Amino acid sequence: MISSFLAKALDNVTRRLPVTLVIGNEAADCDSVVSAISLSVLLTHKYKSCFVPMVSIPRAEFSLRTDSAAALSTARSDSSDLLFTDSLAISRFRNENAACRAVLVDHNVPALSLTQCLPQLSIVGIVDHHVDEAQFTDCELMRTISPCGSATSLVALMFRDSDQPPIDTNLAKLMLAPILLDTVNLNKEFNRVTQQDMEAFDFLMRVIREGGDSGFDPTAYFNFLQNAKADVSGLSMVDLLMRDYKQSGFVGSKTGRQVELGISSVGTPILDLIRKQPSIAGASGSWDAAMETLRSFASKKELDVLMVMTAYEDSADGVFKRELLLYSDSMDLSEFLCALMEQSTDMESSQMEVDNRVADKIKWFAVGNTKMSRKLVQPILAGILESL
Repeated sequence: MISSFLAKALDNVTRRLPVTLVIGNEAADCDSVVSAISLSVLLTHKYKSCFVPMVSIPRAEFSLRTDSAAALSTARSDSSDLLFTDSLAISRFRNENAACRAVLVDHNVPALSLTQCLPQLSIVGIVDHHVDEAQFTDCELMRTISPCGSATSLVALMFRDSDQPPIDTNLAKLMLAPILLDTVNLNKEFNRVTQQDMEAFDFLMRVIREGGDSGFDPTAYFNFLQNAKADVSGLSMVDLLMRDYKQSGFVGSKTGRQVELGISSVGTPILDLIRKQPSIAGASGSWDAAMETLRSFASKKELDVLMVMTAYEDSADGVFKRELLLYSDSMDLSEFLCALMEQSTDMESSQMEVDNRVADKIKWFAVGNTKMSRKLVQPILAGILESL
């Protein structure tokens, strides 16, 4: 079902037939990819017109999303018929005079990279679980913004509440993937699971069971996906920075200062990330080479601040931990953010020592409050930077 749907949707784009894009966020994580695919299936069925999922990264970067690839394979599909930002077919939306109709899923304001790719976007719908930024409030089709563990949970509930939902076992398994990943297998200790996630899980499991797969084990499925996501053995430091990346621009209300912030979410300890870089001859450790990589990455993205947020299970004691690394060429901005990190009662952060060679550019923190994911930290930072 999924493969044939994607092939037909992409063919409609190529043939320049009327379509509405369903676009996930710029991180293009499993939740964004799967929610875009599944929402496209539902809306195509509901409105009897073509909705096409779009992944907000170049095709070559999809290989870094090992969990998404694993989820698609379980659902007997792959990325070959997905639309990416550099797909040849995307050029039609830049050349046509008409606006490009789009539904945003897993975000409620398009990133700069998306508006540059599709300058004539017309937002006709939103389905999201992040903080409501109060834009595009008069969407033509729907505007569903509700905090929960996974955007795909909201889409699953839309399937459940529709007449004769177009869902089979493979699509249900695909949709279950980001829900399990984003809620850490529905573990309430991480403060991510909501009633909506639980109801979505129950609905999808019912579809799977009624579809004949009575032996399906969601915990085994979660472990399979988590192992795929955690396997970074073949990825470089740049790969890991790009793998789950979001960027936002802010303007200080007092000073008018413009700040471009990039946040990379990484599933390994900071030191393991640093060790991805070979040491420069004559230097101690790999911090020097890592700083050059961070500098190059920030420069390419035209960032004022690059933040790396890690979340991982410590192999030594099995405890879930979070860390945060800040890189900036701006000394005053770096010191300002560091002071706020140390004072924040939400973060419960403590500064760690880095190599003296890079201490003026790189700041490293252990985050005591392990519930502080990027979804929670980003709006806090937005408020801080907009108050400058």
